[in-house]
Amino acid sequence: MRRSDRFWSGLSSDLVIEQVLMRCIKTTGGLTRGRGMTDAQRSLWILSMPQCIQMNEALQQVTGVNFETSEQHKEMCIPRKERDTKDTTTFLDFLGERSPFSIDKKLRNIETGATGDSNVNSDNALVIGHNIISSMEDVSEVFKYELSAVPAALFEPSGLMRQAQKSTLADEIWNTGSCVFSDDLGTDVHHVIDGGSLIQRIPWKKGATFAEICQSYIDHINNRYPIPIIVFDGYGSDQRQKDHVHERRSKG
Repeated sequence: MRRSDRFWSGLSSDLVIEQVLMRCIKTTGGLTRGRGMTDAQRSLWILSMPQCIQMNEALQQVTGVNFETSEQHKEMCIPRKERDTKDTTTFLDFLGERSPFSIDKKLRNIETGATGDSNVNSDNALVIGHNIISSMEDVSEVFKYELSAVPAALFEPSGLMRQAQKSTLADEIWNTGSCVFSDDLGTDVHHVIDGGSLIQRIPWKKGATFAEICQSYIDHINNRYPIPIIVFDGYGSDQRQKDHVHERRSKG
């Protein structure tokens, strides 16, 4: 788009929108200066712009103060030319003897001036990379394994271990055979008791000491189970599979 007859004044449409429309909206008298952005206010503001332009031109004629632009591009002004010349000279002085366009075809660092010998092969990085890949294990052998840091069947994309489906596990156990309890177990029977569930079995008496509470559990076990084995599944400070469950629950 061209908004004037100056040389090199063509602009892309998105740049014109930023410099004209968005600038008018965000400057004094624009929609963002306390007017609001409702449909009615936008329509009133847009339809009033042509009238505002006519009033602006009339005031310029009355006051004799006109807003005009020069045909000369700002890149052609003397201060800009001097800055460009200075920058060009600085760049050429920096290169000096380190210019990459010299007759010498050796690899050269234009910052430090260091020159690479015959052992430097950074210019052949692409070829070397392809040779390394081709020398690696056959692709068909690689794709026999799951290409992930952790098994996707056991872990979620977030990295947490997938939640166990206990109902599915129970169904598989029932399908393996009969799980019906039999009374004919003989005399050599061992009972494995969950220590966590055992705590819920006996109500604690108010004012009882620790020794009395402990003795009540011992009596409860001895009266019901001839050969008991009590298991307390505590968790240490090292990493365990239960940590993923705790982290999942802590996130709500």
